[in-house]
Amino acid sequence: MWRCLMGLVLPVLLASLTVAETVPEPQPPLGASWRMSVEQVRELAQLDRSPAGDLRRSHVVRTNSRTELVARWQDRAVSFLFVRGFGLYAVGIEMVPWTVQHTITEADLVLRELTYNAPVRLAVADKYGRPHGIGAVWSAQEILPLAESRSDPYSRSSLIDWGYDRRWLIWRGQTTQLALGGQSVWYAGRDGLAHHWRLEQPEDAGDLIEQAEAEEDAARRQRLEAARQQLPSQARQFEQFF
Repeated sequence: MWRCLMGLVLPVLLASLTVAETVPEPQPPLGASWRMSVEQVRELAQLDRSPAGDLRRSHVVRTNSRTELVARWQDRAVSFLFVRGFGLYAVGIEMVPWTVQHTITEADLVLRELTYNAPVRLAVADKYGRPHGIGAVWSAQEILPLAESRSDPYSRSSLIDWGYDRRWLIWRGQTTQLALGGQSVWYAGRDGLAHHWRLEQPEDAGDLIEQAEAEEDAARRQRLEAARQQLPSQARQFEQFF
């Protein structure tokens, strides 16, 4: 009986393992790879270009630790995020083409959802299967399993009509995290996200206070030394009065 039972259960387990193994690992889109530089991303062949070969409607935004290159792919806005000391760590793609967003004839938002957003969401879900969880942001460090979240049960109807408010469905592979939202889809390298989180982590308040006090003490010592150096000349200015 035990052998018979194992003969029934084992094929089912193997089949489930085979299905799990066939789910693809998320990969950076548009031919990109993590750690690329801004210059390397500019050369990606799939990005929209003018007849002269320049990127269409592109611009760069820089902060202390991060650089964002915005370009176009099939008329959709694409954001490439780079973090200091790592390189490219995230790519976000808008679902609705840029020209459609600025066309009066596409003012029917429900029709636009069904025409552009829903097909992308269904394509992602069909390719990667059930999400691992749900997050408040696309770069979420912690995600809740769908069963523990307050969202509607995971279903195709929720994907079509987007029943997750402003939250994100998250798939996590070995190297890449994929986040699906109502209007865009984001890919992020997990190593790059960890590097970004470390840079953005606020410093301890006590350390900040000690640093500020040390800087003030150093500045006071410099002011005192400067005053000492100026004493002879200041004394000579008062000689005529005494």
